[in-house]
Amino acid sequence: MAEVKSLVKKQPAALALPDFVDPTDRRGADNITGDDIRLPRLSLAQALSPEVLKGDPKRIEGLESGDIFSNLLQTNYHNGPVSVVVVRREDPRAMEFYPKNSKEGQGVKDRNVPLDDPRCKFGKDGTPPVATIFHEYVAFDAETKEPFILSFKSTSAGAARALNTFLSLRKGPAFATTFKVSSASKQYDEGPCYVFTVQPGGPVDRATFDYASEMFDSLKGREVQAPEAEVVADKDVPF
Repeated sequence: MAEVKSLVKKQPAALALPDFVDPTDRRGADNITGDDIRLPRLSLAQALSPEVLKGDPKRIEGLESGDIFSNLLQTNYHNGPVSVVVVRREDPRAMEFYPKNSKEGQGVKDRNVPLDDPRCKFGKDGTPPVATIFHEYVAFDAETKEPFILSFKSTSAGAARALNTFLSLRKGPAFATTFKVSSASKQYDEGPCYVFTVQPGGPVDRATFDYASEMFDSLKGREVQAPEAEVVADKDVPF
């Protein structure tokens, strides 16, 4: 996807170009296609997330429980709000994981659980679903233009419903306005955890709209999902 020249200086420092470089000059990287890349993920740090545990190789210095962060550039947005532009909503999906410390295996047990499968529903006795439903959106930071997958799992299903409602009620394309993504602590019977919250933002400027339009066009016909390894790592909330 070609960069919009006027947006180059607004990119994160790790991806910024010198002023004298033409962003359309792709020499040396001109054979990289969309199939060779995978978007990073906007994640929410929990008490057991590797990124907050001292001594863990994935630890991000300064990151605390409840902080929102990009797993690629390690951008720490703290509790937010993060002003995001939604480019496209992906189809919801469900995955079943092996229980923690299971002798049967670790990680993903079934990566393609049908949404109408009984494993996606609460039991009659109130037992939580076995499978986790993910609501995912291709988005980017409205200020820096850093792209990422915005992924809400079962504990943040309320944020996904709110975002879907805002997108449905408002006219125009998904990327006509921004949304404010924050984190909040929520108490469950099994214990507290942090969840995403979403509020409407404001209209985007023309340059941001054009950037989003170009990204939308570049993704046509492509399936975009967060890497499974990152989804597994996010399964540190056992409910």
